[in-house]
Amino acid sequence: MRVLRTLSFPALLALALLCVYWEPVRLDPILGRDDQELVDPLRSVRSVSDYLEAVRANVILDRQPVRDLSFWVDLRLGEWLGVGTLHLTNLLVWLAIVLVAGSALRRVRPDSWGSRAVLALFALHPVVANSVAWISARKHLLAVLFLLLATRELLRLTTDPQRKRWVSALFITGWYALAMASQPLGILWPLWAALWVWLQSPRESRRAHLGVLLGCVPLLLAAAWVNQAYYSGPYLLRYGNSKLTDGGFGITVLSLGRYAFQLVAPVRLSVQYYPGSTLNLVGALLAPALAFLAFKLGPRRDVAAWLAFMAFPLALVSVRMTNIFVSDTYLLLPAFGAAALAIVLVHELGPRLAPSWRPAALGLAAVLLIASGLGSWRQAKSWLSDRALWEHAYATEPTPQSLAKHAQYLLADGKAEEALEHALELKQWNPGERHLPMLLARSVYQHPGLSIADKLRFLETEGIRSPWTQYHAALLFAQQGDAARAFELLQPLVGWSAVDRELLLAQAAQACTRTPRTDCAQWLSEQRAVVTPPLDVARLDAVLAQLGLRPDLQTVAAPVP
Repeated sequence: MRVLRTLSFPALLALALLCVYWEPVRLDPILGRDDQELVDPLRSVRSVSDYLEAVRANVILDRQPVRDLSFWVDLRLGEWLGVGTLHLTNLLVWLAIVLVAGSALRRVRPDSWGSRAVLALFALHPVVANSVAWISARKHLLAVLFLLLATRELLRLTTDPQRKRWVSALFITGWYALAMASQPLGILWPLWAALWVWLQSPRESRRAHLGVLLGCVPLLLAAAWVNQAYYSGPYLLRYGNSKLTDGGFGITVLSLGRYAFQLVAPVRLSVQYYPGSTLNLVGALLAPALAFLAFKLGPRRDVAAWLAFMAFPLALVSVRMTNIFVSDTYLLLPAFGAAALAIVLVHELGPRLAPSWRPAALGLAAVLLIASGLGSWRQAKSWLSDRALWEHAYATEPTPQSLAKHAQYLLADGKAEEALEHALELKQWNPGERHLPMLLARSVYQHPGLSIADKLRFLETEGIRSPWTQYHAALLFAQQGDAARAFELLQPLVGWSAVDRELLLAQAAQACTRTPRTDCAQWLSEQRAVVTPPLDVARLDAVLAQLGLRPDLQTVAAPVP
């Protein structure tokens, strides 16, 4: 009977999590938002040498071998079972995190109904949904799992006098090493661990307990060097820009404010957030007030320790930011710190609560759990496709990127009128957004309510000069019958790789045949030889045939409309 009581709570949590994340687990979608870039290179990896070769070729993104190994295992399981397991693995890792967190939290305060409610809220909190439902967040999940295992071992060391220090040193160093090989989210964890030892250990044990952490120091330095070298070298070579930026003091405050708001009131969750949102400022004002209240209500040493646990990963990503303003994946560790702090306060305030108020407290906990589960379920559904993801992001809190991405999917769905409205909105918001020229040119070109003359006039007067504008203007001139002008605009674009290069060359060749020129076949032959990288000649000939032309540009049939 005791075993059933022990297992019933984890079983209920597992069932609740499966219900929340069932759709991603069942469909196992691989999105264009990093997922394909991380997973696809591992499909052809069959050995360690294959993996090392892919790393040397800069095909593998980041230096995170534990994450890559987990993806590789999923791919092999998928081949064996015939179904995808990437999202299932994410869910299983999150369930493992919840179980380890529960074990660690029992070292913070004894188990009780209040602490179980806090653990359940931690498991179902909507802010973690973006990490569990996004394949690419596997690195964050793995790093948090290993760091919580290290944290549990540290708590065991400082609360159990019988625990052998060499055993704890071995486990802590090993878990920290695996975390760093998954993702350097918690690289500063040893500093927090030293603070915990200083605050919680008896004076006579502090030096010995601090010695347990010495094995983490060289790992911290090695992880810092590896990641700095990668992001300033291979990553820069691959993408042409640095992933790390200095946000400045104002942006740092706003990002920390948004993180605080997300933990306390996860009501507007998205894949991306806007620095100018008022919620960032609200969170920045709310965070110090809540910290002050926690110090007033709880034991100061415990409050200081768990506030520091919440702060150390956020301090790193806020001062040295990535190219994303705020990402909920960085809130996994702070969420555990918040859970530990909440348990400390629950145990501190619970005995002071009048018996008549306890049913109300239980009712409030039940409402919070149900609301959290529904919020996580709704957020998880937004990760079922790229289209759903960016539509949800735009509806929740528009940013220039979410606006651009949403407009792209509107164009793909044939909704050029709406796409043009969004493109003009994006131009007012951020004229330098890199997708704007493509969105504006395509949406004008596909707009069903404008004449060819109106479209050409629009592209001319809108003031955005780019190959996209030139390309679509050329297509419009060709439709208008001005083949000479179309060829004049298309000819300089041959070799431009932003569009289907074979299609572009075929369209230029078709325009050439409709001009008085007699050397079009010779010009096309020259382009076949000089365009770099080499053309897909078979595809070029197929496109020419679709346009009613032979490879020598002789007409063979009426052009396909």
